[in-house]
Amino acid sequence: MRTRPAPERLGSRAAPARQRFRRPTANNGPDQISTKRMSKRTLNSKCESFALTNNLSHHGLHANTPMPPSMNSPTAVAPLHSSRESAREPLTHSEVVLQTLLSRQSHWPLTSPGPNDTALAAIFDAALRAPDHGNLRPWRFVVVRGAARAALGEVLVDIACARSPDEPRSAHAHRARKAQAAPVIIALGAAIDETSTVPEVEQLLAVGAAAMNMLNAIHALGYGGFWATGPDSYDTAMHAALDFQLSERLLGFIFVGTPQPDQRPATRPERSAFVREWTGPSTRTQPAD
Repeated sequence: MRTRPAPERLGSRAAPARQRFRRPTANNGPDQISTKRMSKRTLNSKCESFALTNNLSHHGLHANTPMPPSMNSPTAVAPLHSSRESAREPLTHSEVVLQTLLSRQSHWPLTSPGPNDTALAAIFDAALRAPDHGNLRPWRFVVVRGAARAALGEVLVDIACARSPDEPRSAHAHRARKAQAAPVIIALGAAIDETSTVPEVEQLLAVGAAAMNMLNAIHALGYGGFWATGPDSYDTAMHAALDFQLSERLLGFIFVGTPQPDQRPATRPERSAFVREWTGPSTRTQPAD
């Protein structure tokens, strides 16, 4: 019977595209346990890890691909509360993913480096996994980076001058700095199909869901993100400058880069203030018409 060579340990050297994530064993050697002797939980964890590795490999990323140092790394966050007998036991793939989601927060300002083309491809592919009622695919994204950020800064100054025509241009020159607040800026657009039976609000929600997927992917890759909106996002001059179509809307910008190292974790509210369970119709008396 043909046998597979034992896979290398994570971090020994660049892993092949089809290599699975490996968890170190007690003797720090390759895991030699056969699938027949694996527990159901162990086997499921390995299958999930294999699927994730294949997805990363599709974008040229591997388990030991170096990422920029930041507080975003899943290894830098506090461990999840669990009933494990030993806190030293490695986390499962599912627990690492959940830690990544729970540790995401907005970062401002952001510095270099920003994501390269390979990382951006993964970020946009994550966006296209968002729920989309009617398969309308309303997502429209515009990437601004490099020298184009200076041009975007001038557009911001132009918009401010148009709002206050009596003030000199120098009074609004500082607004150009916003376009330099991150190495990569992504404009979020929504292509609304007015002929569809899908309500407009659901088409906008599909773009919002894509934006959240992007922010999670940005965080998972070790970068920081910030979703900015405001009057500039909805100004017709900005809409035209970014070459959006008349049927498309600009919903804001996601700024992407490396977070400041000294940023504190965000304080989160208790979930009980926002969650309730419904057990049946209310017995409260309905107001008379």
